[in-house]
Amino acid sequence: MESPISKSVVFAYLSGQATPIEIQSVDDWLKKPGSYEVFCFMLLEWEREHAQFTPDREKAIANFWERVESPSELTATSYGSVPAKAQQGITRIARRLLTIAACMTLLVAAGWLFSDKLLYKTIHTAYGEISRQVLPDGSEVTLNANSSLRFPRLGFGKDTREVWLSGEAEFSVVHTDTDQRFIVKTPKDFQVEVLGTEFSVFTRTRGTKVVLNSGKIRIDYRKEGKPAQLTMRPGDLLKMDESGDIRMETTKTPEEHSAWKERRFVFDGTPVSEICQLLEENFGVIVRPSNGEIGERSITGNFETQTHEELLDILREVFALETRKQKDTLMLYQKQEPTIFN
Repeated sequence: MESPISKSVVFAYLSGQATPIEIQSVDDWLKKPGSYEVFCFMLLEWEREHAQFTPDREKAIANFWERVESPSELTATSYGSVPAKAQQGITRIARRLLTIAACMTLLVAAGWLFSDKLLYKTIHTAYGEISRQVLPDGSEVTLNANSSLRFPRLGFGKDTREVWLSGEAEFSVVHTDTDQRFIVKTPKDFQVEVLGTEFSVFTRTRGTKVVLNSGKIRIDYRKEGKPAQLTMRPGDLLKMDESGDIRMETTKTPEEHSAWKERRFVFDGTPVSEICQLLEENFGVIVRPSNGEIGERSITGNFETQTHEELLDILREVFALETRKQKDTLMLYQKQEPTIFN
């Protein structure tokens, strides 16, 4: 039987390398009577040309989820009686399905089926990298450098939408018909609960910060070992230090706290010591002031920087500093005035 679909297209379809148009053309062709027999023969030929190998479990799981998240499913159709040769292809498919079932049984026995790697997806950003991600519910997250976000692969539950953040991110949360709560959890017994709003969360070693752009959010935390709550409104700025003490402020420009999305740093009386922490958190570069006086100097302004060197250049120029490398640390020293001899 002549096929309107070329073998190369079907092979690309089976290997996951077909274009969206090719995938659609194969899916449409498989709905036509008689196409299934030809497809089975092509499947047998493709399997003969692609020898099996001992799989890498980590890589296999990653590939499995890649295919799950970009599926191209065959449509089940009734075709009546099937010729003997086609039955061979169907038998091969059945064996493959049994193999998959056996693998799933092994995964259950090994505790992998319900492990984090299968149930949850984690996105990491490198130093200097900013990433945007659309969550299963349509909410959008912009992840700052050196941060990670973990969320369910197969969609959120019925009552809540929970994600786990380490680092810094801005969230734009969509409202659901069932009023599902959206919860951002952090490693510090601190979580943000929202219903359709825009806000940013900063959670790193030196403390936690939440800025609300619009809407309304509730903060759940622990105070003296007991659960506590507070509500934030647009313009509120919440800060929690390393000891767990919380301070609430207001800001007229909440959007400036997520200026990092545009690779901008907005400083308002920001000390050099804090900028050194920003350099380490965002670029992985360890910078330290050589003395307390340099660390306490402050700067105000809006600076666009793509690299850590550009930000260091600002410090060098504004405060007349120079950097000296000591092992893996850049130390900030006051630049020495050249000696003039008469």
